[in-house]
Amino acid sequence: MTSVPPITKEMPATSEAVNPTAFAAAVADAAAVAATGEALNSTIEEDYWRARYQSEPYYGDGYTFTDYWPAYRTGIEGYGHYPGLRFEDIEAQMRERYLRHRGESRLGWVGAAPAVRRAWERLVNANSPAAI
Repeated sequence: MTSVPPITKEMPATSEAVNPTAFAAAVADAAAVAATGEALNSTIEEDYWRARYQSEPYYGDGYTFTDYWPAYRTGIEGYGHYPGLRFEDIEAQMRERYLRHRGESRLGWVGAAPAVRRAWERLVNANSPAAI
């Protein structure tokens, strides 16, 4: 397991209050990444999906990348939050996360679920022992 180096610098002082919910989410995200031993590069994933979302079998005419990105992001982040689990085992949590964080996406869960699953599966397959 990869250990996370200790923080050696103090955070700069700021006049802005820290949002406790956002802070807790950031800590949870960091812990999930540390637990998997892998840093997920969302820029690479975003570029990948931006280039191919229209060629996916679930793509619906008239939808934009802005509609699909929250679904892909949910799958990507879910991979970090739930390492080693099957998608079927955490689908309810993924649905909740998507619906809470979908922003302006016009996709409901039924339309987004295949994209969430594809992003999840892409990372599972890329990081399986057979792929390494």
